[in-house]
Amino acid sequence: MAGDILTVILWLSLLFGLHISLFPLFRSVACRVAMPLSLSIGVLLFTLLSFWVTLCNGPVSLSLLPFAILVVIACYREYLAGKILFFRSWGLLLSENWRYYALFFIVFGAMLLLRVYSPDISSAEKFMDHGFISSMMRNPQIPPLDPWFAGGDLSVYYYLGHWMLASMGLITGVPSTIVFTLALPTIAAISAVSMYGAGHLILSRFRLLSVVFFFLMNPAFIHLSLSGKEWASLLWDSTRVIEGTINEYPLFSFIFGDVHAHVLGILPQTTLILLITLAVTCWKRLNPISRIIVIFSTALALGAVPPTNSWDILIQAPLVVVTGGILLFCSVKDALPDCVTKGSESLGISDILATFKNQSDEGHILRFFSPVRGAGAYIILVPVIGILCYLPFYLMMKAQGIEGIGIVMNPSTVPSFLLVNGWFILIIALSLFTFFRKNPWIILIAVPFLLTGYYAAAIGVVLLSGLIGRRKGAADLLAGAGLIILIFCELFYLRDSMGEQYFRMNTVFKLYLTAWLLFSVAAAGMCGEILFRLSEPFVWAGRVFRVIVVSMLLLLLFLPAVVTITHAGPYTPTFDGLAYVSLYHPDDRAAVDWLRSTQISGNIVEAEGGDYTYYSRVSSFTGIPAIIGWPFHESMWRKDTPSNWYAERLTAVKSIYENPDTCVALMKQYGAVLLYVGPHEHEKYTVMLPSSGINPVFQHGAVTIYGIS
Repeated sequence: MAGDILTVILWLSLLFGLHISLFPLFRSVACRVAMPLSLSIGVLLFTLLSFWVTLCNGPVSLSLLPFAILVVIACYREYLAGKILFFRSWGLLLSENWRYYALFFIVFGAMLLLRVYSPDISSAEKFMDHGFISSMMRNPQIPPLDPWFAGGDLSVYYYLGHWMLASMGLITGVPSTIVFTLALPTIAAISAVSMYGAGHLILSRFRLLSVVFFFLMNPAFIHLSLSGKEWASLLWDSTRVIEGTINEYPLFSFIFGDVHAHVLGILPQTTLILLITLAVTCWKRLNPISRIIVIFSTALALGAVPPTNSWDILIQAPLVVVTGGILLFCSVKDALPDCVTKGSESLGISDILATFKNQSDEGHILRFFSPVRGAGAYIILVPVIGILCYLPFYLMMKAQGIEGIGIVMNPSTVPSFLLVNGWFILIIALSLFTFFRKNPWIILIAVPFLLTGYYAAAIGVVLLSGLIGRRKGAADLLAGAGLIILIFCELFYLRDSMGEQYFRMNTVFKLYLTAWLLFSVAAAGMCGEILFRLSEPFVWAGRVFRVIVVSMLLLLLFLPAVVTITHAGPYTPTFDGLAYVSLYHPDDRAAVDWLRSTQISGNIVEAEGGDYTYYSRVSSFTGIPAIIGWPFHESMWRKDTPSNWYAERLTAVKSIYENPDTCVALMKQYGAVLLYVGPHEHEKYTVMLPSSGINPVFQHGAVTIYGIS
């Protein structure tokens, strides 16, 4: 256990080393959110650098050089200022940001406690996610090798989140089986800090509300728990509320434990939400250099979204463009004389061009980043730089993509819609109560949706109309974006390969999680305002509300860990995701440990037993590519490219085990140098191996590994 604690220290040292190197830069931009921005941007920038370094065949460790240079520069500046190196700055760093650090370690600790009592790489898509990470750590290259398709790579999938974790594992020396355990606590803690930063920008009090909403269970969880559901089915059923869909919320994802793309995508998305909130609330107060930093940071966060989870860009890219438009509109309006805009909120192209010209007469290069021109640069540079950050990813990408857009003919029922989104719908409605009282006619916009049977969409459209009419800062912008997602999912779906019954599944699954992130900040702003009004007449009320908010957060964080501990396995607590294999499949564990410690150039043959099973475990646990792993997943990613691969590869694996005459030839055809024979191979095939051409290279109990002679 002491060794595991050391790995955690190494992991956190890397995280905070990246953070500290960027902190002085972001402290000059916005002191209130310097800590969350430097932490999250540090991780994203390291991921970008490691991507490019590896693409150019350099060592991943070279990615740390720019951060080391920044630390040296900061220390040198401290020395020139007559201070004792970094000591005074460290004191300021801690004193200004202790709440952020406390939140990080509380969230990280709670989520890590949850994981060490539930570490198994054993169910759902954990095999797949660990397979990606182990493959990247065993063979660092861009694009990474596909552990389940010998001779293929992961250009068919969005893999950047797994690359981020793998590159951190390579730097720290943490094994992939422990990286897997540390992954979700890291994502949760960094994202929570970013949400708290957004709370600092939109609230003067009750700033933790954004974190509470981030970790809140959906209303369905409360409803099911009151009906007496047990913990295991309670969690699962609370995410299968709308028929034919998945309705995950962040806390469920962290408890469930899949280190999957949609969960890893939370990190760049929360960073982007923080940056958008910063731009909307502070743009005019920022100096030109700070605006440049915000633009480049936003581009970095936006650029990381598609390679991490491509679905998320469908929301985040339009949101960034709209944010740029809002910045431009507000900056032009403020720059024009009062007589131009008085009595009207509409601006013409001539007004914008005149403002651009006036602000270009300052005679300095930084004029390009005045509020108006900077907003124009934001609209252009953020998407352009974001694409350039990971241009090789896009050029190499071979994913099948979306097959079109369809119309939803059986939309969500109102009860199911509210059981998923009810907290946010209620808070937005309460916040708009005064506006609706003054403008009751807005409700008429729901009539077409009601007449056509789209009742849930009608709720969203009415609330969205109210937000558009009010237009009150960042909270309304984020809430509006969230409502657009809900409305879209009620009316349309993106066609994929999930079949007729689950035609909406991926659309709702992927997009609803982003809506939850947007709503968390928006609801915090609206709810905080309501609580402030309620507590203003009473000094004690504010303190009571703060205690309630903190208590709710602690309950949400630690209750899952406490429940998980009561259901823990006999080998826990452990950081090792393969500890259960040592107990239940000891021969496999011995073979896997040998394979992980051996440098092997080539692929491996193991039994294929379908998706979501213990089969394909060797390639998943070691990162050594198998001829074929989970075939349904590969068919979703690759379709029939190369032609007829599905039948050929499954037939080849069967022939290798059952036909001695073709065994060696087929192994060579697929670049396999090892043949794994264990209990599952004997269970699936009638194993008959050739008498020559292969020799045993490892044997432990019921497992034998053969190598080509």
